[in-house]
Amino acid sequence: MHVLQTSIINNALFVACAISQSLPTVDLGYEVHRAIALNVHTYQTPQFDDYHAHSLTLIPKVSGGYYNFSNIPYAEPPIGALRFAKPIPPKQTDSSTINNGSVEHICPQGQPFINAINTKFLEYYIADNTSTFPFAQLNDSLYAESTAQLVPRQDPRVSEDCLLLDVMVPRQVFNNSTTPSVPQNSSAGLPVLVWIHGGGFGSNSKEEVGNPAGLIKDALEADGEGVVYVAMNYRLGAFGFLAGPTFEASGGTANNGLYDQRLAFDWVQKYIHLFGGDPNRVTIFGESAGGSSIVFHITAYGGTAGPSPFQQGLPMSPWFVSDIPAQQQENAFNQFLALANVSTLEELKKTPIGSLNTANSLAVGFGAYNTPGHYGAFTYVPVVDGEYVPDAPGRLLLQGRFDKSIKVMNGHNAAEGVLFTLPTANTSDAFTSLVELWLPSANASTVSYITTTLYPPTFDGSLPYTDNLSRSILFVAEYAITCATNFLDRAFDNQTYGYQFSVPPAFHANDNRYTFYNGPGTNDTYGTYNVTVALAHQRQIVTFAETGVPEGIPIYGNGTILDLNNTGLPFQPIPDPNANNRCLFFQQGDFLNSTTGTFNASVSVYPSNDTSGATNGTMMGSGGVGSAGQSKVSSEGVKRGGIRFVEIAAGAVVVLGAGCLL
Repeated sequence: MHVLQTSIINNALFVACAISQSLPTVDLGYEVHRAIALNVHTYQTPQFDDYHAHSLTLIPKVSGGYYNFSNIPYAEPPIGALRFAKPIPPKQTDSSTINNGSVEHICPQGQPFINAINTKFLEYYIADNTSTFPFAQLNDSLYAESTAQLVPRQDPRVSEDCLLLDVMVPRQVFNNSTTPSVPQNSSAGLPVLVWIHGGGFGSNSKEEVGNPAGLIKDALEADGEGVVYVAMNYRLGAFGFLAGPTFEASGGTANNGLYDQRLAFDWVQKYIHLFGGDPNRVTIFGESAGGSSIVFHITAYGGTAGPSPFQQGLPMSPWFVSDIPAQQQENAFNQFLALANVSTLEELKKTPIGSLNTANSLAVGFGAYNTPGHYGAFTYVPVVDGEYVPDAPGRLLLQGRFDKSIKVMNGHNAAEGVLFTLPTANTSDAFTSLVELWLPSANASTVSYITTTLYPPTFDGSLPYTDNLSRSILFVAEYAITCATNFLDRAFDNQTYGYQFSVPPAFHANDNRYTFYNGPGTNDTYGTYNVTVALAHQRQIVTFAETGVPEGIPIYGNGTILDLNNTGLPFQPIPDPNANNRCLFFQQGDFLNSTTGTFNASVSVYPSNDTSGATNGTMMGSGGVGSAGQSKVSSEGVKRGGIRFVEIAAGAVVVLGAGCLL
């Protein structure tokens, strides 16, 4: 369903469910905000006869309900002088006017044209018919379509004045009054879950995955405490992530989208008590670009700025992001100037929003190179800025430059790589070409090491792949996404909690439907939900927010994560498939001496779960920094920062000129 249609329907349901009593009002100092409605969502609640989703009885149930404080401004509108600048807190408004949040805005955004290919390939993959996928035909026809296809959709919600957030509060907090009260079993306030949406830093909004009724219901029914839920918009695409030497020298700020998120966290610290939340019990969670954002916030300022404005982080499907060279940033900035038909940042600030929307949509749609053959492209992503992002997050984690007080739970999906693997990478030569495409600065010896030692063409069942396509999918998954979870586990001395989402098809972002499961009738693109997994996963998230210990997930310890699959409760722990030398190689690969090209030898991981590449480094049984052995890669190595990393978007694969996959 179209996002706009979904939003309209949801708002209509909220209004329809609002009862006649006065809705609570909160005085934020800079404005007075009233809840838009009380959601008393009614649905069929599953009562299990056993631990499997196929044996259950449905009985009518009404949730306790929650108040929806919608579209609260957490920053001044980023327009005029604030366009392409850091956000600032909102200014005082007329206190006699009550804002009920009925005006909804989403940030300007765009979609890569390759999305249609991604979606079609998944259908062929599920049908086990990838050999007949018409990639070249689809790629050529889609690319040849008029650029008019990529202009912004006529969504009336799109506005630069989009720095808004929603707060969902359990009904009991206000205790049938207009002022919040602390529940009996909570000493200071409710735990707070803050959602960061995905979308490759180029698309989506705070409500793109649905509403949190299921999470709130779980917290209320399991222990009576409840949680407060917050979700924010942040600037996307060029509006949030323009960067480069000229841009910054002209007064622009890189990573404004990250600064937006940070200001939203600060807002939570200052105001969430007014909604019954505890600012000392804040968990930020997000998927894809949202998960990656969490890694940026954990490593913000290299860990030198004091306590973070949150206590826990739950990144889902984050990815490893390397340096994006200054020249690539410069190219992207110059391209945007050209698309907007201006020549300076000052002119950009004065350009009508319609022109900027079109320029952003075209840049995101075609990417920085605008060249056939590139498998999609996202142009605007976080970069090393010397301030909020003083270095690549992977390097900061390895060097211990991050906020070590944060508690971490993380997860990935079992088939992350399918959505982002070139469909034609199904031969040995094509696999080599895929590696070269993703690592364009890697020399021949490095490519050879990856293709013959880390991912050898061995299809006898001894390795996690059985043909060249699954070999390619594993390479993309580990390199772009799943290894990053192991980087976090090791950085936090293995005192983390991890899971793998394995419910078929377990593609990238499939878990979102389970995180925001809201009872029978919730749409699932790939068939019927496994309700057991959905409810258990929500319980894990909620208990992590409440206590710092997710129910049923063991501490990472010696390399153990929980497998969420269709076999039913209790889910079984499995060895972390990312505790291997391939992941160690990729993290070391971003820590090369730019002069000698040799590997940094101060790295350790837990014992590998496979034998490939087992001579690369010393495998240790404790976290933190160890003493690694000599790599087999020749001393010529890979140039530092030369690897093209990929950033994962919810529905698009992208290859930047020398940047990363989103």
